[in-house]
Amino acid sequence: MRNNLYFFSFFLLLINFIGVAQNTFVPDDNFEQALINLGYDVAPLDNFVPTANINTVRELDVSLLNINDLTGIEDFTALEVLDCSENDLTALNISNNTNLIQLFCAFNGITALNVSFNPRLRILWCNFNKIPTLDLSNNPNLLSLICNNNLLLELNVSNNTSLNTLFCIGNQLSNIDVSSNTELQIFHCGNNDLNTLDVTNNPLLLDFNFEYNNIETIDLSFNRNLRWLYCLSNNLNALNLTNTTGLQVLSCGENQLSELNLSVNNNLEELYCQGNFIEALDVSNNSLLNILDCSNNKLCQLYVNNSNNTNMQLFDATLNGELVCVFVDDVLYSTTNWTNIDTQSRFVASRDECATVVNDFLEIDVLDDVVAPSYTLPILSFGNYFTQAFGAGVQLNAGTNITTSQTIYIYIKNSCYENQSSFNVFISDNGVFIPKFFTPNNDGKRDFWQVRDTNNIVNTISIYDRFGKLIKYLPRNSQGWDGTFNGQRLPNDSYWYEITLNNREILRGYFALKR
Repeated sequence: MRNNLYFFSFFLLLINFIGVAQNTFVPDDNFEQALINLGYDVAPLDNFVPTANINTVRELDVSLLNINDLTGIEDFTALEVLDCSENDLTALNISNNTNLIQLFCAFNGITALNVSFNPRLRILWCNFNKIPTLDLSNNPNLLSLICNNNLLLELNVSNNTSLNTLFCIGNQLSNIDVSSNTELQIFHCGNNDLNTLDVTNNPLLLDFNFEYNNIETIDLSFNRNLRWLYCLSNNLNALNLTNTTGLQVLSCGENQLSELNLSVNNNLEELYCQGNFIEALDVSNNSLLNILDCSNNKLCQLYVNNSNNTNMQLFDATLNGELVCVFVDDVLYSTTNWTNIDTQSRFVASRDECATVVNDFLEIDVLDDVVAPSYTLPILSFGNYFTQAFGAGVQLNAGTNITTSQTIYIYIKNSCYENQSSFNVFISDNGVFIPKFFTPNNDGKRDFWQVRDTNNIVNTISIYDRFGKLIKYLPRNSQGWDGTFNGQRLPNDSYWYEITLNNREILRGYFALKR
């Protein structure tokens, strides 16, 4: 009888043990409720889930459910895809999930992640956690790794030779070696502490982002497939894009660039090069361009006449204090639609238009030709005197007495432009003053080009255009020329004079018509 009682008690204990062994402990109520909702458990919450219901599950999505503890996941032994992102996890143990192929655990507070028992892993997205180290040496099949915004000081991907996507933005990396990752197509490593970066062994690279680092040079000569390049806020002093002819988006703002050659990048659609030291920018060959931000540079020249101006979605050339001429397809269209320019900048369609604008911007004194026994150089407001063109020869000072006939040049230059005027001094006992320009706009000031002949020594005056065609013949003591030919107003231009004096001496020079 006693033996039967012992046997019965042992049988009950065994039954109870077997019952417990067939359940998986799930202490987090939100996790268990998710499993109930998915049909792997039944209410009420009791911290246990039948193991037989979960050990064959291949995919599990428990994202966005405020889960604090994923204990119980170890019995999902057949699991291949796990998405537990956007929860409140601080720990994640997947050492039992050896079949795992895809793991999404982003936007948690995970402080450690061990994937060394997951050799089949192909996708790992663990961004926005607090992971300080990540050992990927046992994950040779990894294709996609996103580990942005963690606490990583180093990242070794040398064993992950199949990797085609790598995001490691916002860590504390001072170095990363991707020379073994020849299949890499997308590589984002911005917001780190990188001083050097080598992508010469990544010929398939399409999308490359290394913004907010300390990179001074980058070799892109082997990245012929590159389509998107983001290198904002580094220390780049040069950027050679000769071999990246398929480039569509370039963001290289806030660097140390003084030049940027885009002549072969005909597929470029978006260009952000703000905050550099670029002096000349020519996008006239970039006929697909629809976004251009070249603000805050040192631009002197900007060519946007690429036959695509009407498709421009964003144009910003502000904070270029000496940029005067912006060459465009249609001046009226750009003036109406592109308002992000500085007050001194003007849209122009030709070099002649630009020359006029520059002359107005870089003001210079203009003195009349003079015939006199001697001539004392007056004080200038804009420019300096020189004996040869464009600042060559000897610089003369105001107050210098000129006693020999010569042409004197007035020259001024800033970091972008130069301007020049000149006047002739004819040393003679006679007094004649020949205007260097006139403005026939009926405002009562310089409306006629008229030679002042104080001693009545001028015999005749002939005026020619730049091609040598006689435009006007003026007799002595005439009112002067009003800027017309056969009743038609002539355009702004330079015109030449030939003045014959009574003593048969001939004076020749030029003057400007400015309307």
